[in-house]
Amino acid sequence: MLNEAEKIDCREFVAPNDVAQGNYKLNLAFVANLFNKYPNLPEPGTDEFEIDAVDETREEKTYRNWMNSMGVDPHVNWLYSDLCSGVIIFQLYDI
Repeated sequence: MLNEAEKIDCREFVAPNDVAQGNYKLNLAFVANLFNKYPNLPEPGTDEFEIDAVDETREEKTYRNWMNSMGVDPHVNWLYSDLCSGVIIFQLYDI
């Protein structure tokens, strides 16, 4: 770990013995130094995107509510992903 940190010029504050003994303050200083030199976090506002609301058609909602009213387990929240295993469909056949 320390050899790799030295390659990116971040080996400060700690020696191998400090890591092995778990010296909290020195290890914290090492990690803080690593994040200060290489934060890898985007600047606020650069990669913001809006999550689109997933719309459900009237027919999908009606069908989902009908299945839930039949007492299937597990409860159907999203028609397509919850039916992909086929367990709920088999439960509806048995009713």
